Amino acid sequence: MAVAFWPTSLPQIPQARSFRGGPQDNRVAFQPMAGVPITRPRTTGMVKQITAVFRQLTWSQFEIFEGFVATDINQGSSSFIWRHPVGGDPRWWRLAGGETLYQEEHLENGRVNVSLALYLQPAIPWFADYIPAGVSRVPYFVADYANGVYGIDGKTVAASALTTIAGTFWVQRTTTTEITEAQETLVATEIPASAPGTTTKIIGFET
Repeated sequence: MAVAFWPTSLPQIPQARSFRGGPQDNRVAFQPMAGVPITRPRTTGMVKQITAVFRQLTWSQFEIFEGFVATDINQGSSSFIWRHPVGGDPRWWRLAGGETLYQEEHLENGRVNVSLALYLQPAIPWFADYIPAGVSRVPYFVADYANGVYGIDGKTVAASALTTIAGTFWVQRTTTTEITEAQETLVATEIPASAPGTTTKIIGFET
C-alpha cells in the first residue's frame, strides 16, 4: 500500500492564526517519600498535538478530504505525510481524533470549515528530500545513484530491487546536465540497479 500523503488538490497550509498546539506531556512521575516528584521521559521522541483549521473549503474539496480520511488513512488509523505549515518540511502526522475524527462547519455559502486535531510525530521520513516543493506528494520509487539511496513504496531497499519496478508513473530523471519529467510506462528491469550513463537520479510518482 502506497504511503498516504495530504492531497495535492487541497489547501496545503491552514489559514493564518489557525494552527496551534504544543508538545504532549511526555513525563512519567514517581513520588518519593518526601519532596518534589521524580520525573523522566516516557519515550525518546517528543510528540506534539496540533490543531489546524482549513476554512472555506469548496464542497468538492471537502469530498476529497472525506475520501482521504476514509480511504487513504483508513478512517484516521494510519499516519500520513504533510508539510509542516510553519517549517515547511515533510513530516509524519496522524489524526488525534476525540469524540469525532474532525470537526466540520457547514456555512451558508455552501463552503465548509474543517478543524483537525493532529499528532506531529518526531520521525523525519527518509524520502523527505525527494518530495516536490510546495506539496506533500510522496515518490513511489527513488533511485538516487549519486547518494546511494534507493526506495520503493516508502521503504528503503537494495539497489537490485529497482529492477522489479513496473507500471505507469510520472518520472523525473536527473542527469549531470538536465532534469526532465514525463509520464512513462515502465517494464521490469527498465530502472537499473546502477546509474545508466550520466543519470544521477530517477524518481517516480504514482499517476
